[in-house]
Amino acid sequence: MIQQAQRGDKAALAKLVKEHQSWLFNLVLRMIPDFHQAEDLTQDITIKAILKIHLFKGDSRFRTWLYRVAVNYILDSKETPIERQFHDFRQDMSDEEVSYFMAETLPDTKRRPHDLSLIAQEIEIKCMLGMLLCLDRKPRMVYILGDILSVDGHTGSRIMNLSETNFRQILSRARRRLLAFLSDRCSLINPGKPCTCQRSIACNLRTGYVDPLKLVFRADNPMAIREVVAGVCRKMNNLAMNHCRDLYRAQPFHASPDYSSQVQAIVDSPEFRDLVESLPQPIPLSRSRYRV
Repeated sequence: MIQQAQRGDKAALAKLVKEHQSWLFNLVLRMIPDFHQAEDLTQDITIKAILKIHLFKGDSRFRTWLYRVAVNYILDSKETPIERQFHDFRQDMSDEEVSYFMAETLPDTKRRPHDLSLIAQEIEIKCMLGMLLCLDRKPRMVYILGDILSVDGHTGSRIMNLSETNFRQILSRARRRLLAFLSDRCSLINPGKPCTCQRSIACNLRTGYVDPLKLVFRADNPMAIREVVAGVCRKMNNLAMNHCRDLYRAQPFHASPDYSSQVQAIVDSPEFRDLVESLPQPIPLSRSRYRV
């Protein structure tokens, strides 16, 4: 299928996109935790991967290569609005200030008949994703690959173009940094903190952080990340770090928008046909090496 896609076969390209688009989208969404920005970035990366697919040599899994394309694209791109917003946000609020900020009455469900548990779930997922922004881009990507998506050190180092030792060191520092950041702010990690998803409903509705009519992170897909990556999860020694990691793995594995129509438009374009005709034919490799 990959060799067919490299020769410009429309059906093979569409099948490859469908097979990998949700994995790619979930990687991008955790790097750039805004649903609409992540959709746009995923589409851009998908197009870039299609145009570079002739460079895939079959010496790794196709998804590993695709992640590498995504990593290069994201790390080289400009800071996104959601990243700038996080850096501008005042991060040093005291517990007393947080308590005051949340000292509001919950909305009257008779007047505004919204499911508060769904709103609290939306806040939890959105806030936890946002907290990943406390990490710079490279350690954030390493943490997402290594701890959330359970990519092993060898594969992760290839994706990130790092040595395995360096990958493990960056992952270890990212774990400590994220745990410290969450422990200082989030009651899911530190029950002594006043910031809870339920208590924050009123202020998050008032400020527009969450729109009860547009819950973009609600788990319509019942499958969690931990179920998608089951069988490859590694154990860590530190229980607090385990808890932090497990909170992220419990989040929904979102279905990606379908980019088939965009793929169809690309492969139908004269520019793409000219590009395919100008490229050298892929070197035939054994079936076992073309791993999806």
